[in-house]
Amino acid sequence: MIGDRHHDIEGAVANGVYSVGVTYGYGSPEELTEAGADALCSHPTELTNQFLC
Repeated sequence: MIGDRHHDIEGAVANGVYSVGVTYGYGSPEELTEAGADALCSHPTELTNQFLC
């Protein structure tokens, strides 16, 4: 799950899905980390380089 707010990350955690918080959206890194994000990305290219096959 890729999300920019704590609601996105909390939904992923509740469903046992790996979550990536994106800091280029509305949420802060602290909000995403506190919600339980497995990883953080600060730019869309990081998603393709690190997480997508």
